[in-house]
Amino acid sequence: MKKQTVFFFIFLIMGNMMILAQNCSINAGANAVICGTSTNLSGSPGGSTSGNPLWTLISKPSGAPDPVIVTPSGYNTNVTGMTYPGNYVFQIAQPCTTGTATSQVTITAPGEVSSFTAGPDITNVSAVTGVATLNAVIPTGYTASWTYYNIYNKEYYNQTTTTNATMSNTTTATPTLTLTKKANHDIDPAYRAVLRITSINNPNCWYEDDAIVRFIPNPQITLSATQNRCYSSTETNRYFSLSGTSPMFATNTANSSGNPAFGTTVTVNVISQPAGEIFHFPA
Repeated sequence: MKKQTVFFFIFLIMGNMMILAQNCSINAGANAVICGTSTNLSGSPGGSTSGNPLWTLISKPSGAPDPVIVTPSGYNTNVTGMTYPGNYVFQIAQPCTTGTATSQVTITAPGEVSSFTAGPDITNVSAVTGVATLNAVIPTGYTASWTYYNIYNKEYYNQTTTTNATMSNTTTATPTLTLTKKANHDIDPAYRAVLRITSINNPNCWYEDDAIVRFIPNPQITLSATQNRCYSSTETNRYFSLSGTSPMFATNTANSSGNPAFGTTVTVNVISQPAGEIFHFPA
């Protein structure tokens, strides 16, 4: 009987100690999934507080450096440097007039993208070869998705088409762009490859970069044997039709492969002409 009485008093004392362990509260806020490497933490106190709170880091992704809690003794603080993808757990501790209250919050970060690039432009591959492999850098924590379009059609007609090219391995850092028709390409062989990366933690967090694949046009153009159009003596712009098997390229848009700025020159040698005619063909 005495033992039961002793246990009862011990239990009563411990219960009172638990009740008196803290007489205030603190709320670290709701868990959040962010886009970027920084966020704001906001704590909300209640009850009989005593002194400033303290924010601390409880856990982080494996291998990640410690983020920086800018104002650890404030209810509201910015946190920077969450450069690895994954969960960061922060705790706020609030001194009470009796005891200390704590609360935790989880911030899920996508990871930094400073290394992200679609890779360098590719401008040294012949259209006759017609195969180019891009070389992107995809940060950890992101998935990749490539699209592409013909530059001439976009710049001249404002059309987004993939004419005469296919792309393989479009979810990797090294997709391959291949001309369907190589020696006899039927459109200017310049393309813009666009890479979008999307966070595996936050699908609303994505970034894009692009690279140009500008194949060197096949110079083996062939004029049709007969030009049927008759020009008047006052016309200054005269055109020549290429044969149906000639490789096509454009000289009149900013980023097309045939643009003279990229080394393309076109010359026509006059073999014969009517007496007294002076024929000029600009390069």
